[in-house]
Amino acid sequence: MTIVGFRHIGLYVDDVDRSVAFYSSVLGLQEWPTDSPGPKADLRYDMMLAQLGGGKLLAHPDKKGCISLSPATTGPFDPDKPGLDHLSVTSDDLDDHERSLTAQGVKHGSPTFMANAEMTVMSIRDPSRIQLESTLAPNAPDVVHHIRLTCDSVDDSTEFYRHLGFDVFMSGPDPRLLGGVILAHQKAGLILGLRPALAAAPFVPGRIGLGRLIVDVPADEIDALAADLDTSPTIIETAGVSVARTTDPTGIPIDCVAELRQQ
Repeated sequence: MTIVGFRHIGLYVDDVDRSVAFYSSVLGLQEWPTDSPGPKADLRYDMMLAQLGGGKLLAHPDKKGCISLSPATTGPFDPDKPGLDHLSVTSDDLDDHERSLTAQGVKHGSPTFMANAEMTVMSIRDPSRIQLESTLAPNAPDVVHHIRLTCDSVDDSTEFYRHLGFDVFMSGPDPRLLGGVILAHQKAGLILGLRPALAAAPFVPGRIGLGRLIVDVPADEIDALAADLDTSPTIIETAGVSVARTTDPTGIPIDCVAELRQQ
């Protein structure tokens, strides 16, 4: 079973307009739909979800994937509770990005080479204190580089994400794994981190942080994947997609989305 990519990361924030301004100026995303020239991605389903949650959708004109920002009902952001540890976005030039952040007065870490993962990252906090990373990936086709989730059970979550085509890429006593694992989807080139929650609490929809994870699935595999996940796909004609909805073992909503074939 395979997925194509991280289609959409849904975040809950404490101030949508302030967050839109931050993600636009700091990460180069644009509120969608955009008036910029050039080809437009079909994000009707993503817009529908963002609007249903009272939020806004942001995307990059030249990269795949999008991020929605919706108003949170509770907080604060806590990476030790089930949900989001951090979200990493791609950067073509970290030195240039660092200069831009400094000029804008945005607090950030220094670019750091992570030898165990062979990547260079720079830490950032958004206005809701959500942990972000900017990861050096010149000419990467996607907005999202990787995401790390905080789980009730790393073993149960690992088994779940195997259904989506992920396999364990890194595990063991490395302290930077925080007792968790790194999963990789070799065919799609995706990275997903899992680490155990340190606070005994359930995943709370609406709390500042992660709201939903949406992945792209080939149209000819959506039915089989839905059956494997013990759910059924729903065709949403107005958005041109078939969607298999489920939750992972922690309770994080997962949407598997396939574009409907053109007749």
